[in-house]
Parts: sequence; C-alpha cells; structure tokens
Amino acid sequence: GILSTSDIKNGMRVRRVTTLDTIRQITENPKLLRFCEFIIAATGDKPFPIYKQLDLMKIANLAQHFWAIDFRDGVDNCPKFVFSGTHIDDHYGMNITGKCFEEIYVEDDFERTIRGNYYQVCLQKKISYTKRLAHYYNDRIDKYKTIEAMLFPCSSDGESIDYGVGYVEYKFGNSPSEKIFHLI
Repeated sequence: GILSTSDIKNGMRVRRVTTLDTIRQITENPKLLRFCEFIIAATGDKPFPIYKQLDLMKIANLAQHFWAIDFRDGVDNCPKFVFSGTHIDDHYGMNITGKCFEEIYVEDDFERTIRGNYYQVCLQKKISYTKRLAHYYNDRIDKYKTIEAMLFPCSSDGESIDYGVGYVEYKFGNSPSEKIFHLI
C-alpha cells in the first residue's frame, strides 16, 4: 500500500508514507519528484497526508500542476475536483473545479485509467502513477499529449481516505509506446 516502509518507535511499528527512493524507481521527472518530496514531508509520521493541512505556498511554483479530488462520498458518486491548477485547466480549456472525471474525461480507457487507477487511491489506499500518450478530443479540444501524473491518498483520521492530491503534466512530444500504470 501507500505505507511502504516502517520504523520502530517506542517499541511500536510506525508506518511511513512511501519514500522518495521508491518514487525515483518510477520517474525521473524533477518537478514530480519535488511534489512528492513535499507530500512526503507534509505527511510526517502520519500514515497519510491531511489534505486541509497542505500548504501549497511551499511549492507555489508547482501549484499550476496540482489537483485534488474529494473522495468523502467514495468513488460511486462522481467524486469532484476541489482544486485544479492552471496547467490542468488550460489543458481542458475550462476550470474543472466542481467537475468529476465522468464529465471531463474523453479518452477511451476510462475503466483502466480512472476506475482502475485513480479511484484505487481511495479504494486501496495506494498512490497512483500513470504515464501515457492520450488523445483528447471533443468539441473543445483535439490533441495528443503525454501525461505523467501521480495521485496520493489523504486522510484526516489516518484511516479513511477523504481526498486525493496529485500532480500532473501534459506535454506535446514523444512518449512511452505503452501506457504505464503503477499502484504504490
């Protein structure tokens, strides 16, 4: 799960959020690694970061890539974005805050990407990582872009997942020939 390492503290096993070394095995993206470093530091000795305690001003230069989704009602009731950075809004041609994936996602692999990966952040309490080439098309957009994204589960009580916080980059250019999905 998200808790890939543990320490013994005062005779008790303390679970830790994944390490930056684990994430470096998946990506070399310096901005994404900086975001992950911020989330791991903000988590401290808790099992999950607390969404409402995250201070984006500490990574203001990355905030345009930040997104957050509300999982308080689970995944079957169209979880909504509660924050979307300008990089994401520019990609979709609109502010997606208040929308859910079902309203904005136009690729043909919704089950694999959204239900099989992003929603698993809530269901399995794991970090989601994706890197893929995607064709975005509807009445507003028609473009191919490489997407690299990571979504962390958040919990205000240390057990139930109430939010997901993530980082995403959309880029024109070369990409992997396969779609990469990892749950950490």
